[in-house]
Amino acid sequence: VDVASGVGSVTVTAAAQDAGATISINGSTTTSLLVTLGAAGTSTPVTIIVTAPNSTTKTYTVTVNRAAPSAPTITTTSPLLPGTVGALYSTTLSATGGTGPGTYTWTLAGDSPNQIPSGLTLSPAGVLSGTPTEGPPTAVGTHSLKFTVTDTTPLSTSATFSLTIN
Repeated sequence: VDVASGVGSVTVTAAAQDAGATISINGSTTTSLLVTLGAAGTSTPVTIIVTAPNSTTKTYTVTVNRAAPSAPTITTTSPLLPGTVGALYSTTLSATGGTGPGTYTWTLAGDSPNQIPSGLTLSPAGVLSGTPTEGPPTAVGTHSLKFTVTDTTPLSTSATFSLTIN
């Protein structure tokens, strides 16, 4: 059985055809058990033993495969909205996947072709905002900016955006 990386537990329920049979799930005599899964990217075996009234047993193993975590996907497209020197600017970078919104941290990638234009800042939440100024470095022109989004796993993805300041 395959489950998403964010699933931390599953409830396993078993039923016997013979009303006199007993069921054990992972060593507990029960017909339903909450099973805590291993880390994302691992498999957790669940053993179900059915004991008939004549004491014969049948063992079943169900393996729960928890998907490996995936990096977030940047959904903002390039170019970013243009800005103007001396005018308030704000745009929000967005992503999906990974550990989910609210768990992302945005940064300017270390290998970004350009620095963020003078007067603008990038918040960890992905908001690029401020009032572009003449610099230094100069804000006027087209800038190639590489941003990285990191989730709590921590997995990350980077993308390069064009930003024009007039």
